[in-house]
Amino acid sequence: MFKKMIDGISIKLNQVFGDGYKIYGDKDVKQGLKEPCFFIAFLNPSQTKLVGSRYSRDFPVDIHFFPSVEGDFIEMMTVAEKLMVETEIITLTDGDMVRGFDSHFEAVDGVLHFFITYRMTVLITDTPADDMETLTITQNTGEG
Repeated sequence: MFKKMIDGISIKLNQVFGDGYKIYGDKDVKQGLKEPCFFIAFLNPSQTKLVGSRYSRDFPVDIHFFPSVEGDFIEMMTVAEKLMVETEIITLTDGDMVRGFDSHFEAVDGVLHFFITYRMTVLITDTPADDMETLTITQNTGEG
């Protein structure tokens, strides 16, 4: 599920900002970042039971934006404005659409942090055990 979410957010960011912005997922950064770029990080996902086999899952995300010039406040605020509008709905790779809520942002140490939470309802079913093909029972009643 996390891979689908990262892919959906990455696709949206690429649609909005274009190929001039590198997009890194949670584990993609090995040696430094090439600015301007985005870094997608998950923050404490949670799950709540609904009715039957249905669950509500919240995926809080922190989209870091590293401007082309370190600490460029105007660039960060321009990107934040676009993110507020454009990330409200993302489409996952399987075609499912997910709505984001509770979005807000802050600039810390020259990096924009854009926070948004995506909520999904999922159905979790138990996988039935394989049926036995043949069963032979020998029973002794203890008489005779």
